[in-house]
Amino acid sequence: KQVKFYGRNGSASFFFARDEVVYSFVRREEAAAPRKVSRSAMEGTDGAGRRVGCAHRSGCKEKEEGVDQDPTSTEGPTLGHVIRLRFIGANPDPVIEGQEELPGKVNYFTGNDPARWKSHLPTYRQIRYRDLWPGIDLIYRGQGGRLKYEFIVKPGADPRQIRLAYGGINGMSVSDAGDLVL
Repeated sequence: KQVKFYGRNGSASFFFARDEVVYSFVRREEAAAPRKVSRSAMEGTDGAGRRVGCAHRSGCKEKEEGVDQDPTSTEGPTLGHVIRLRFIGANPDPVIEGQEELPGKVNYFTGNDPARWKSHLPTYRQIRYRDLWPGIDLIYRGQGGRLKYEFIVKPGADPRQIRLAYGGINGMSVSDAGDLVL
């Protein structure tokens, strides 16, 4: 119910909620001989300080020296990472809308209960948060296989209102090209 829009690109998923955007990245490693993986590589905390455990589909067996991977699995272990981008001091209930509707539709037939199925959902080229801060909109769109965002600052609006908090990252820097690197 908190997610207003959902996007996906390969093994990455993006969840657009009123007060944050959640980026979820999942990668499956090649199946190999059983090996030990340190618990620190499989466990951690999310942006809210909650403990996040192993994401391996068949579960993890904890051992003092690490986590055993299931040797009978036909797939490699699933590794994932979640990054949360929260909007600080923003409008608590912004209008979030899809823009530039695309011709494709999406269907979700999950489970056995047809009442929970979703069909013919529209798809959009971009998502817009209107007046996230007074006079400032936020637009997300796919561009060149990547998710991009930009702020639209209307005349007279103060861009110093824009404050973001990232959770689930170890650090950030600015590249020589001026890009924010998380």
